[in-house]
Amino acid sequence: MEPAFGDAISRSITTDLQTAETHLRQHAGYWYRYRGLSMALTHRLAKVFLIRIAPLQGTNLFGWLVYNAVIETLLSNLHVALVHIIISRPSPKRFYQRIPGLSSWIKIAPIAALSSVATSADFYLPLGLIRFFGERDGSHAIPKATGLCEIVIVLISTVLLYFSAVAPARAIFIRVAASMLPEQDKPIVAFDRTCGGKVIPVVLGGSGKVCIPDAWRNFHWAARVRYFNAVAKAFALQVVCWFLLILFVLPLDFDVKSAMNINFIA
Repeated sequence: MEPAFGDAISRSITTDLQTAETHLRQHAGYWYRYRGLSMALTHRLAKVFLIRIAPLQGTNLFGWLVYNAVIETLLSNLHVALVHIIISRPSPKRFYQRIPGLSSWIKIAPIAALSSVATSADFYLPLGLIRFFGERDGSHAIPKATGLCEIVIVLISTVLLYFSAVAPARAIFIRVAASMLPEQDKPIVAFDRTCGGKVIPVVLGGSGKVCIPDAWRNFHWAARVRYFNAVAKAFALQVVCWFLLILFVLPLDFDVKSAMNINFIA
C-alpha cells in the first residue's frame, strides 16, 4: 500500500512491489495479504443486510444508486477501520475494537459520500446504458456493428468514470482515513501524520485529519503513478470477474436470473 504521506524511507519501501511485500511479511507475518479480512466481511454482511431490507423495486436504478451511496456512507467507519488495520502494525485489539466512534464518522463522512456516489455511479451507469440500448433496440435483430458500438460505449463510459472519479476519490478517502490513525497505533510503513504540518491534533484544537484538497495536493506524482498502476490491475481483474459472472448467469433459466439481486455486488 502506498503510504498516506511518504517520506524518503517509506518511498524506498513502496517504490518496488517486491520490497513492499518483503517489508509487510517481516512485520505482519505470512498472512499479511489477508489483514483486515474480518472487517471486510463484516462490512459486506452489513451491506447485504441493508440491501435486503431496502424499500426499492429492482428496476429503479437511480433509487438503487442513491440508496447504495447512502449505506456506503453510513458504513464508512468500517472502511476507516479497515484502512487502519492494513496500514498499522499488528495489534492485540480485536477487529471490532478498531472501529472508530461517531466523531470520526463525522470527519470522514464528506469524502465517504463523494467516494460512495462515484462508486455507485460507476456500477449503475453501465446497467442503465445496457437497459437503454435494450429498450431502444427491442427484440428485433440489430446489426453487428451497432451491437459492437453499444458495447464499446458501455466499456468506455465505465473506464472513464472509474479512473476520473472512483480511483481519485478512493485515494483521497484512504489518505484522509490514514491521517486519522490513532496515536497508539504504529504505522507499518512510516509516514508524516501531519501532512507537512497541515493536520492539527484534536487536543490542540484541530480536526485531527487532513482536509480533502490537501489529501490530493500532497499526493506526489510518483506515488500517483504507482497507485494508478495498481488500480489498473485491480480494474482489469474486476472486468474479468464480470465477464465470468455474465457467462455463468446467461445460461441459467429466467426464474433463476430474476431471483438474483445484482445490487448485492454494488
